[in-house]
This record gives sequence, C-alpha cells and structure tokens, in this order.
Amino acid sequence: MTSKIAEVHELGQVPATELLRPVVPKSDAERTQSRLKQDLKTSPIFFFGIVVVSTWEAYSNTAVISLFNGGPRSTIIGVFVAGVGAWCIVRSLASMAKKEPYIGAQYRWTKMYCPQGLNPLFWSHLQGWFTTWAWIVSASVLPYYTASQILGVVTLFYPTYVMGGWHIYLVAVAFMIIPILANLYARGALKWIELVGGGCHLLAYIVITAVLWTAAPTNTNDFVFRQHSDVPTGWTNEAVRTLLGMQATLLPLTAFDGTLHMSGEVKNPRERVPRAMTWSYGIGWIFLITFMFTFNFHIGDPAVIAAAPPGWQLILIIQQATKHAGATAFIMVLFMLTSLGAYFNGVASVSRLVWAFSRDRGLPLSRFLTQINPRFEVPLRAILLVAGSTLILLLLPVFSATAWNALLSLSTIALYVSYFMPIFFACLHRRKTGWSDIELGITEVVAVVWSLFVIGLLCVPPVLPANTPSSVPWSGPIMGMVGVVALIDWTVRGHREYTPVESHEE
Repeated sequence: MTSKIAEVHELGQVPATELLRPVVPKSDAERTQSRLKQDLKTSPIFFFGIVVVSTWEAYSNTAVISLFNGGPRSTIIGVFVAGVGAWCIVRSLASMAKKEPYIGAQYRWTKMYCPQGLNPLFWSHLQGWFTTWAWIVSASVLPYYTASQILGVVTLFYPTYVMGGWHIYLVAVAFMIIPILANLYARGALKWIELVGGGCHLLAYIVITAVLWTAAPTNTNDFVFRQHSDVPTGWTNEAVRTLLGMQATLLPLTAFDGTLHMSGEVKNPRERVPRAMTWSYGIGWIFLITFMFTFNFHIGDPAVIAAAPPGWQLILIIQQATKHAGATAFIMVLFMLTSLGAYFNGVASVSRLVWAFSRDRGLPLSRFLTQINPRFEVPLRAILLVAGSTLILLLLPVFSATAWNALLSLSTIALYVSYFMPIFFACLHRRKTGWSDIELGITEVVAVVWSLFVIGLLCVPPVLPANTPSSVPWSGPIMGMVGVVALIDWTVRGHREYTPVESHEE
C-alpha cells in the first residue's frame, strides 16, 4: 500500500497528517526504506487473530484461579462480564484501525489523540514501552506452560519422574526452536501456516470437548453454578472472592491487538485488520464460553486440580476421561500443536512491534533493530531480540517462582494499560470535536471504565495477609519499574530521538 494518510480523521475535522506530526527528520530518512511484504489476505489474518488469542487454550491454565477464590460460578459471571468489556475494547480499537491500521497502533494512536498541552510524544513513548514489554513478557509464557505440559505427559509413562526447574527450561528452549526458525525461513509460507494453525485450533477444540463430554465424570449443576471456593485465602467477603475468581476468564480475553501488529503485511489493512480483530475475538469468546462449561463440568476433584503443577490441569482431566496414557498423550500432542502455532504468531506479532517502535526511535539501539533482512524479508534482529529475551526470562522460574509470577503479572496489566491510553485520549478528542457516532462513543466509555477496573483488579492481592513475596500482587510495582526505565530512556535520549513517522505507508 503506497497511499499516505491524507483523509479527514473520522473523529473530527483535523487531518490525520497534522495529528501525526512531527514528520520524519531527514537524518532518519532511512526509516522509510524498510518495508514488510504485504501479501496476507482475509483468511490468514483471521486465523492469525484466533490462534494468537487462544482463549480456550488459555483458560485450561487459568481456570485454577477460580478454585482458590470464587469457585466455578465466578467464571460464569466473569466470562460474560469480561467478554462484554473486552468486546468494547476490541470494537474501539477496530474503529481506529479502520482509518489508521498501524504496527504498534496503540502508541501511534496515543500520539494522535493526546491533547497537545499534555505532551503527546511523552505519553506515546511511555505507551510504546508498556506495549512492547507486555508482549515480550507474554512471549515467554507459552514456552513455559507447554514445557511443563510436555513433562506432565512424560509422568504418565514414568510415574516416578520428578520434574525440575532446569528440565522445564531445556524443554521450553527446544519448543521455541521450530517457531523461531519458521519465523525466519518460512515467511513465504506464512499464510499457509496460519490456515494450518487455525485448523489445528479447531480440531483440538472438537476432540477435547468431545472426549470430556462423552467419557469424563460429570460434576453436578450445583457445583458448576452455585459452588463457592472453600480454600482459605484470607478473604471473607464473597463478592471480593468472586471478583478475584473472575480473573480465570478475564485473563484469556486479551492479546487481541496482536492482529494490529501484523498490519504491515496485510493487503488492504483498513478493511481486513478491523474485520479480523472483531471476528476472531467474537469466535474466540464463543470458544471460551463453551469450553469453560466443558472444563467446569468435568474438572473432577478440585483439590487435585488446584494442587497440580502449572499446565497440568488439562492433562489430569483428560486422563480421568480416557484412563489411558497413550490416548491422553495423543490428545495433548494435538493441544500442543495449537500452542506451537500460537507461539509462532506471538513471535511474529511482537517482533513487528519491536521493529516498528525501533523505527520510530522508541527503544535504545533502535538503528540496530530497525532493519528488514533482505534474505528472509522479516525483521531478523527484532526476532532474535524476542528469542533472546525469552531465553533470559525463562531462567527466572528456575531460581525463583516468586520472581517468575511477579514478571507474569506485568503482561496482562500492561496490555490493558496499552488499551486504556489511546481509547481514553480518543474519548477526550471526541468530547472536543463532537460525538458523531453515539453508539461508538458509549462503547469507548465502557472500554475505558472496564480497562481501569481490570487494572485495579489485577493489583488486588489474591490472599491475605499480603506480607510475603509470594502473596504480594507484583503487577503494580513491576509496571512502575517499567515506567521508571521508560522515563529514564525518555530523559536520556527519547525526548530528542523519538519521532513517530508521519506515514510508514503500511
């Protein structure tokens, strides 16, 4: 796509080119020479969105949260309340993408809509740091859980095997190899990879759901719809415990901006990217609702599931259904294929985000990270940065589970901050220029309120008293640390170098 952003902005009569100034300094003109190959059409980017969000797969790991607070009934409340809130966010982001579908869209939109008196470049730079590091941290989660699941399958055949931290690390590194190499060498087959990944996603869902409903023991309606958690967590207020249990269905409903960061490789992104975002989220939400009921009705003994290592919950539930190690292993391999596709998509998305933010000089060593490798036609150095960061981050659970959990808390809260900022500033802009679309305006207000609610909820300690490292909600402090680093970067070089380009011709 070679057209520049010259049309009148949909939120008012201010040209988008004016909102995106300052223009690229001539000394940085080389930034406009790097282009990604635009060859993805509707089906590949749609399946990309479904696989990168992976709602029902994520719930198989987060469902255990409700067993400590709220009980299964909290997930029923959560899946509908969180689903509507997240839908408002998706709808708001998609409306912006119809006019400005950018890689790294959130920090660009923050720059566009932030009032001039509030220093838009500063907030855009801060936004870019939050979004980038949220995705880099998120990219390390899937290898860890999948490695734990692989070793969990091993225990089916070798019951005396004891899983160790280094075992998870080495298996996680092995798991990363194929998606990383595919991101480098298989760029030409990207659309086929997305189609196959979407097919595996659907096939695994059908197989696992069918096995659980036909073979697994079934819990009572009272357990699923009325059961409270009786695990002592220090919280005595049942409403608070329900809100904490809602996180089990809230956490999987995120990462829908991953599709945005592939905008530079989509033909006609103004039409296809918003459509892919909304449809992939809607279908993912339906998958999550149906799988949540499937999981809750066939969870078995909650105490056993709650005590299982991370990622083992689904293994135990399938094993009690099949009662056969080989059958369980086969089904879990099918499930892990969806994880393989999701990690491939995650690396593709975050590497494009790192590349775009570097091209805008948002990160240190930006000039090094901004090049597109002519042989592979991908941002090679950004991909290697993501892979290297994951290798380092995966060392944390080897030495400290508390440090690992503290880091994981960053990903979701930082993503919701990245959703909140551009939508909030867009609301301010609409208030100034006029609300031409009342329905969209209400949707954006709900999205802002929901984002703030999620950010606050993720800062609530899951157990009381919160006087030990393992009980402290580290999301707020970790976010603060990222903000401090971003502020230092802004002070040292960002205020001089950071300049979101007028048009990347994406």
